[in-house]
Amino acid sequence: MRTQPSNGRTITSPTRGSNWCRLLVAIIVILCATLSGLLQRPAGLSHDVAATAPAPPRTLAYPATAVPRATLIHAILSPAQTIPALPPKPAPAPPIQLSAKAAYAVDLTNGVELYAVNADTPLPPASTTKIVTALVVVEHANLDAAVTIEADDTVDPTIYSHMGLEVGDVVTVHDLLAGMLLNSGGDAALALARDIGATLPGVAGEAPRQRFVDEMNRQAAALGMKNSHFVDPDGRDTDGHVSTARDLALAAQKLFDDQVLQKLVGEIQQDVQIQGPNARMITLYNTNELLGAPGVHGVKTGTTDAAGQCLVLATWENGARVITVLLGSGNRYGDANTLLGYLNQQFRWVRLGRNGDLAALNQELAQKGLSLGIVRTVLLTAQRAAELKFTLELRPVSGGGPFRAQGDVVFLIGAQPILRLSIYSGDPFNSGG
Repeated sequence: MRTQPSNGRTITSPTRGSNWCRLLVAIIVILCATLSGLLQRPAGLSHDVAATAPAPPRTLAYPATAVPRATLIHAILSPAQTIPALPPKPAPAPPIQLSAKAAYAVDLTNGVELYAVNADTPLPPASTTKIVTALVVVEHANLDAAVTIEADDTVDPTIYSHMGLEVGDVVTVHDLLAGMLLNSGGDAALALARDIGATLPGVAGEAPRQRFVDEMNRQAAALGMKNSHFVDPDGRDTDGHVSTARDLALAAQKLFDDQVLQKLVGEIQQDVQIQGPNARMITLYNTNELLGAPGVHGVKTGTTDAAGQCLVLATWENGARVITVLLGSGNRYGDANTLLGYLNQQFRWVRLGRNGDLAALNQELAQKGLSLGIVRTVLLTAQRAAELKFTLELRPVSGGGPFRAQGDVVFLIGAQPILRLSIYSGDPFNSGG
């Protein structure tokens, strides 16, 4: 839904009180229309099996990533009108060489698939499984609750990744999540599944961990993970335990809806306190070796004999969140760098709007004493980014207060408009002014 900018007319009313009432009604109508447009979600996620060569980018039904609160306020006050057309269509390029059996990349902010090879092929996901495990935990557990470690929670440290738990240790759910997502601790995953599974509904006599795994599969189905099936909570090699690159991107997207999980997957290291008969402090180290690189902020690694090297990676591309998934890789970090390099050759992420990437627009607005309320990161092919231009459509406005639109800036590729933003006099959005 689009909100139309003000037409500049001054509405007179017989009394001051009724004028304020009409103004209040107008503000409510504009806010409701704007919020409706902001909250719209595209529908109908396709799960077509990808060919062995990279599929051309397509628009998907991934909801836009939540924007920072301050930006959302500006969006309410300064609605942007996105004009359909111009889906990214990169020039043909030879397929890049990856060791991974499956690879997938999606721009969550713009809802566009960027790369797909065998993206819907079910494969062992190894410890990337723990993304779904974590989603079940935050849905059903009190993060401050204490869990006492039992014998069947521990794992063989020579075979499985672990956070170093011992029988009798007392650990909070939050710290077990940290051990599972940073250290990829299988012991933490087993303890969480046992403890939380005991609180979940199930058939009579069903083991707590099985109830937990049943819930993992229910949540996966609800997320649209059509080609995934989980048998255990830690991702060990088990017959029938599979997921796909596209499905894991959906799980990663859901993970970023939770502030605790979002923070944990971006931590390089964290100290956790273990209580119990052997009280101690444990330092956890994230298994994701790309954390710390510019823009990298998650998500999860995984490695087993059957799965090979797996990686679900989140990067910021000039304000847009991109999820990259690699399954069955022989060199996940090399593959990730190759794929991200390819994406940056094919695409440009351009910030349009307030303090955006178009210096000429910023300069012209400053000279005219005008400003924009929001900034949007748009995805363009390299060729179309070179054709990007803008035009100002100003109109005289009298009265109406600081948030009365003075016109619009229209961004175009050639003659085709792609985005329209409202312009304001002065800078009513400057919190310092």
